Amino acid sequence: MAGSTPPASGTCRLQLPDRVCFFRWGPRSVVAGLDGDLVCWDWSGRPWAGVWDGRSWRRSLAGAYLELSDLRRARILVPCSAEQGRRWDRRAQRLARDLQQALSAARGSLAALAPGLEPMIRDRSGDGPAFSRVYQPISILPPDRYLSLVLQFSRGCPWNRCTFCHFYRDRDFRPLDRAAARAHMEAVIELLGPGISLRRGIFLADANALAAPPSRIEQWLDLIHQAFPDDAPGPRAHGIYSFTDLLTGGEQQPDFWRRLARGGLTGVYLGLETGDGELLERLGKPGPPERAVEMVARIKQAGLRVGVILLAGFAGSLAAIHRRASLEVVGRLGLDRGDRVFVSPLVGAPDGVEILDPEGCREQARQVIEALRRECGQRAVLYDIRRFVY
Repeated sequence: MAGSTPPASGTCRLQLPDRVCFFRWGPRSVVAGLDGDLVCWDWSGRPWAGVWDGRSWRRSLAGAYLELSDLRRARILVPCSAEQGRRWDRRAQRLARDLQQALSAARGSLAALAPGLEPMIRDRSGDGPAFSRVYQPISILPPDRYLSLVLQFSRGCPWNRCTFCHFYRDRDFRPLDRAAARAHMEAVIELLGPGISLRRGIFLADANALAAPPSRIEQWLDLIHQAFPDDAPGPRAHGIYSFTDLLTGGEQQPDFWRRLARGGLTGVYLGLETGDGELLERLGKPGPPERAVEMVARIKQAGLRVGVILLAGFAGSLAAIHRRASLEVVGRLGLDRGDRVFVSPLVGAPDGVEILDPEGCREQARQVIEALRRECGQRAVLYDIRRFVY
């Protein structure tokens, strides 16, 4: 059910009609590089990252291209036009065809790789409709989970009233029952095909799948174990993760987290946003922030990893208030080397809260990250949602 085993790893140089190409293949993907250009495909034939003419790009599962661009010293992904995407798809297909011909003419085991490149030559115009039949929009993931296998076992957000977040305004919160979850997972696995080998870890979407009843979550985890057994390679080998929040997660007792850990959950991501209770209330998010201290202690006692998310970019006196309170709360969470703090510059102004311009938001994020490392000894990294693509 989890896909076929990809070919063994290796590297070589191949003579194409007009130039020499560097070619690398492995369990997760295929990479070709020539004259400064680079293309990465998954084993279902989808280009997913690369460089054309010095322009770095990413391609979503739905077939949308985004270019990595410098905007006021911030490296963010900017959507490309549909026509640009079609041109780059055709360019990747031509390169794959040249690679296949070169492999077919090669001696020994290299020739056996040629049939495996057939999916990379196929027309990719159906990727968008195929994605939409399986998924609702994947709005956001934590930055270290961008290559996870996303299972939308719940849809939407149970709170959906935060003034800084508009990701899930188009859908109501709805956890799937066992039958619907199984059907969705089977459709996801079929959609990805052999390309599932690129995925590292499993993420239970959308905004807070763990707000579902505990028995429902355990059913989901059981389905994942059935699809990806312990002794088989696959994304589950890199863990199972989900978002949580102070409203629903803060109410859960230690037994809840222990049950999920026994079921295979590996870690959670908590949107703390700020350590200041008044500011959190102005952001429309339930708290209080101090509730995170006891909540994280319960999560850690169950053996789960924790990712804590903070915002950055508040203007005026809020900047110092936010920084001081956030450092104080994070310093009390008892995070260890397996945990991480993500600092996310605000994109768009929350209602009734003054924020800095984009460059100022990013600079404040950098300052908070440095303070977390220096004063709290935390592993803190930037989380720019404008770099997200799935």
